[in-house]
Amino acid sequence: MPNQMIPRIISVFAVGIAIWLFLPLIVYVQNLTSVDIPKTSILLWGSLLWVATATVLFAFSLIPRMSHFITITCQIITITIVFLVVFPIPTAEITGFSETVVTIHIWDYIKLLMCVVAGILLAFYRPDLLRQVTTGALVLCIASTLGTVLLFSSIIEKTSHVSTTGNNSLVELGTEPNVLVIVLDAFTGYRMLEMQQSHPELCDRFDGFTLYPNAVAPALNTPAGLSILLTGSLNLAINEKNKI
Repeated sequence: MPNQMIPRIISVFAVGIAIWLFLPLIVYVQNLTSVDIPKTSILLWGSLLWVATATVLFAFSLIPRMSHFITITCQIITITIVFLVVFPIPTAEITGFSETVVTIHIWDYIKLLMCVVAGILLAFYRPDLLRQVTTGALVLCIASTLGTVLLFSSIIEKTSHVSTTGNNSLVELGTEPNVLVIVLDAFTGYRMLEMQQSHPELCDRFDGFTLYPNAVAPALNTPAGLSILLTGSLNLAINEKNKI
């Protein structure tokens, strides 16, 4: 009985952390320049959902007829998520940084299906290996979660930290003449021109500013659009060192 209980506990905890912490934090790390959800919220809600999911699954796994099915299903889901994260399906083509836009190919679904089929085969022919892989996936998820918490912070979180510690160097104006560029996302310059014409008082509030209504950025997302508006190219958007 103890030998069966340990793999069961590992399985339900592994699937919970893979879904509610590992996967969201991977998305968080991949979008540090644009994500507006603090990692503390991801950790809080992810941990609560992780514990709740593991508790419910473990309770159902105590039912004799459902025990084996739940354990195997949790193991397969866990290794599938981890495998697809470690060997991701390419999606950069639809983010605006590629010269051409392509749709997800049928191979992407085949890869997902292959992971599930491989898990099922391991469950039937090598259950011991499936348990070992699941344990390894759990260790990887925990290490990845701790690494994200300790090593990564979004641009918004860094800015917030600077402002709360009293150092406002990121938002203070310099002593020399400053150049401010205001770009309203998903808002055309011509619409702003119409607003100025219908509300002349806006011109007084933006005294000293110049409106460029014909500034167009042919890109599919905000970082790429800003890069083109400011430099005429995608160099800022695709250079990780600039953190735009």
